Amino acid sequence: MQIAIAGLGSSGSYLLRLLTNAGFNVSGFDPKREGFYIPCGYAANSNTMKDLLSLVDIEFSRYIESEAGEITFSGSSQKKVRFKSLGLVTFDKNRLEADLLKGCKWERKKLSGSFDLIVDATGISRYFLPAEDDYRMHTTEYLTSLPEKKDFQFNYFPKGSGYFWIFPMGDKYHVGAGSSSMSGIKESLSSYSAEKVVSRDIRLKPLLRSSYEK
Repeated sequence: MQIAIAGLGSSGSYLLRLLTNAGFNVSGFDPKREGFYIPCGYAANSNTMKDLLSLVDIEFSRYIESEAGEITFSGSSQKKVRFKSLGLVTFDKNRLEADLLKGCKWERKKLSGSFDLIVDATGISRYFLPAEDDYRMHTTEYLTSLPEKKDFQFNYFPKGSGYFWIFPMGDKYHVGAGSSSMSGIKESLSSYSAEKVVSRDIRLKPLLRSSYEK
């Protein structure tokens, strides 16, 4: 059986490596240009990542950039809540994805050819499997430097319309906001200068469909 994986982000590159190691006839495809700056997804639980990557013979600790000591949640109608982290980290996602592809068969182009099974790992675009009900929000994300040290922070916008975050990444910070309102995003990021900027959509999956159908 010939298998194709379309999209080689975190999920696609991991699955390609996992199936390749298991002896499957699998090929990966991704048209992203070389050196493409991968947006978002830089934070994860180190314990979970360690377990997952051990299945493909990769040591996750080599990619960790910052470990959370304390996490802060806040919002327009609630007090700040702080608690100790149980494994939240940021990591070098670009390098990890590149290493996952080593030794695998893949091409830097859109999927082409005939296959028995195609896996759609194209992320937000869902190129082969469009969502019937697609609820999206905009995000803008900065890679920046800050004058004072900060830990992991989340601040929620009024009425659950989005949130703002700060993640330390080595000697830099990943700062961003996601919302249905572009003005809310711009306002929350107005005091930060950007060394890199990424703007994109994210897909949200509410716990209850009725939460956005009303």
